[in-house]
Amino acid sequence: MAPLSEANKMFCLTHDSVDGSKIYEGFADPEWAVKLVTYGGFSLSAILDAALQFQSEATHPDPIHLSSHFLRAVTPGVFQVRIRPIRAGKQFANLMAELWQKERLKITCQLVFTNFDVLSKSRGPTLPKAFSPLHPLPTHPSQTPISDRLWAPNFHKRYSWAKEPSTVERNSLIRKEGRTPEGMTWGAWVELHEKPEVSMSASWIPFFVDMTETTWELLPKDVTGGVRWWPPSISIVIEFKCRLPLPSQYAPHTLGVFTWKRHLKNGLWNDSSEIWSAPSALGDVDGEVDEQWKGEMVCVAVATQVASMEPVDVQTRYKDQVDGFHVEQAKL
Repeated sequence: MAPLSEANKMFCLTHDSVDGSKIYEGFADPEWAVKLVTYGGFSLSAILDAALQFQSEATHPDPIHLSSHFLRAVTPGVFQVRIRPIRAGKQFANLMAELWQKERLKITCQLVFTNFDVLSKSRGPTLPKAFSPLHPLPTHPSQTPISDRLWAPNFHKRYSWAKEPSTVERNSLIRKEGRTPEGMTWGAWVELHEKPEVSMSASWIPFFVDMTETTWELLPKDVTGGVRWWPPSISIVIEFKCRLPLPSQYAPHTLGVFTWKRHLKNGLWNDSSEIWSAPSALGDVDGEVDEQWKGEMVCVAVATQVASMEPVDVQTRYKDQVDGFHVEQAKL
């Protein structure tokens, strides 16, 4: 068992000199699972770690886009990530990544890399600060009460979060005051438990993107009847806005997550999310809070996610795979 910065590490196994592809191997610890199935944010984090290694000495070291499709569930145990270069141009490099486990393709990814230093000097336009949006979470992380963690993940000791009170209040008013164009929203400060000296990596971003309550969970209990569902991802798309780690004026292991939860139909739901920097860690109060803090924050990533709502007992289909993993571990 290990924090995300250690658990998601990939190791290069082979290098094909003909097509330039590489195969990396990783291990999905049962701790980084939602009950029996490996957490989707962890699986993408591992894929991205392999891609970052693949591009570490290239002229395009920074991920700018990731488009993923989940074909089958990843379960605890060893897995491989195969990365193949597609094209390297002046500004962007395209990669194809696949996660395989026991000779079965589980996840496919298209990735685009760039160089943010070079990109910042391009002649393309940038939205003036006066027209840029402010941080979507109005409550400072030092002043937001710590919230109970999600009920399903096994990795509950690896993170803390503080839900934004204003989104909770706004959602509760929909029933009383009527529907709005924005629909339901959700926000929280999310903090990974890491050693102080560990710097944030771009490979952590899928974890933050996937760390959100579902649309169903935001509904009143008299609507849901207290029924819980398992929400496996179908697709996650992420656009990275800057290089990580962030400068020292931002919290090293904390980010703000804000999502629009506008649609849930026939068991399919989607999120549109933004991931923002944090001015401090959770509950970290050092003097008075700067009232202008929102204007100094930066958007780290934007994302969309499509997931299905499945009965929780559907996970039992993976029990044999997980039991087999534990038997193999006991032999070591």
